[in-house]
Amino acid sequence: ETVSSLQAELTAAQAGISEQITTLQTSNDSLAADLTGITTERDDLQGQLAALQAQVGEFNDINIALDQQLQAVTDELNELQASIDAQAVAEPVVPGPIVPDPVVPDPVVPGADTTQADLPAGAQGLHIIQEGETLSAIAQLYYGDATLWPEIVTFNEFLEIDPDTIEIGDTLFIPDLAITP
Repeated sequence: ETVSSLQAELTAAQAGISEQITTLQTSNDSLAADLTGITTERDDLQGQLAALQAQVGEFNDINIALDQQLQAVTDELNELQASIDAQAVAEPVVPGPIVPDPVVPDPVVPGADTTQADLPAGAQGLHIIQEGETLSAIAQLYYGDATLWPEIVTFNEFLEIDPDTIEIGDTLFIPDLAITP
């Protein structure tokens, strides 16, 4: 009976070992499948890494080109500033009021038969009021100074002009301020 009980134990042990071998084989197959998946994933990640490294290289090239362009623009700006500074030293700007050059237009004469002799003493010409004109605008036109409009009114007192109601077509004598007392 010992032999048969040993044989039964041996058979049971063989069945257990066979079951463990099957379990290990299943685990091995599962691990092999996992390894294949991991290897595929690793290969994909290596491909992505290579693509990203190529992009980084391109970005570095672009960055270098932009740095070179920035340096060229900075150099050009520095040269322009040096040129401006050199001109400022050569021609210093003296601060003061900006005085426009006086613009004295040709006198407006109402007709071809009017001559300078027809104008009163101290007048430089005649002006016919146009639409939208004011006495200030006329003073600006002839003297370059809108605040001199009272001179025009004073010179034309005998015409009894109301400065607030000048009308289109009214004729004014324009005083020559250089000779008007």
